[in-house]
Amino acid sequence: MKKRGLSAVVTNLILILLVLIAIAVVWVVVQNLLGRTSEDITLDRITLDLEIQSASVDGTDVLVNVKRVAGAGDLAGIHFILKDSVGKTFSYSNTSAGAKLDEYASGDFTIPADSLGTVVEVSVSPMFGNDKVGNVVSSWSNFNVICFDSDGGENLDVRGNTTGLNSAGILTTNTDYCRDQNYVMEGYCQNKINYIGAYSCPLGKGCVGGVCR
Repeated sequence: MKKRGLSAVVTNLILILLVLIAIAVVWVVVQNLLGRTSEDITLDRITLDLEIQSASVDGTDVLVNVKRVAGAGDLAGIHFILKDSVGKTFSYSNTSAGAKLDEYASGDFTIPADSLGTVVEVSVSPMFGNDKVGNVVSSWSNFNVICFDSDGGENLDVRGNTTGLNSAGILTTNTDYCRDQNYVMEGYCQNKINYIGAYSCPLGKGCVGGVCR
């Protein structure tokens, strides 16, 4: 009887020990989760707010003007998300001094978009704390696409590139090239549309390397 009684006591002690260990494990997990949640839920996440004032496409860059509207907190930077016409996205975080806008201040920002097709939307989120990114607070899809010609126009003596929307509404880059020995295919902008056309080289010159010489 004594052995049976002792065995029951040992079994109960083991069970109690296992329960205590399980409680300790659960408590550690819950404490970590609560710690992460409380870390993310800060006043800055709730109060920081931004608004896109304008956005345009300039070649392979997107130019965005952002204003910080009413709301307390320390803005650590601005997180940009670009989206093109096929749904591909590109994220870009700016934590420079110029992106740490004071309340009611605004700034101009250039975001590289050479990895995307035709950009159709840009969104912004405030950054706070240790480079944490908040929710999207403003988006822009009404783009004004600028056509850019690196050689300044129909310049047959300089090989250049033109970037902008073509007549089909697709963002393209044209580089001047020789169609043959006498004609150069020259890119140019007209009414903000990116065109390329054949031009005859002047008398006594031929097309070499995309220029008349």
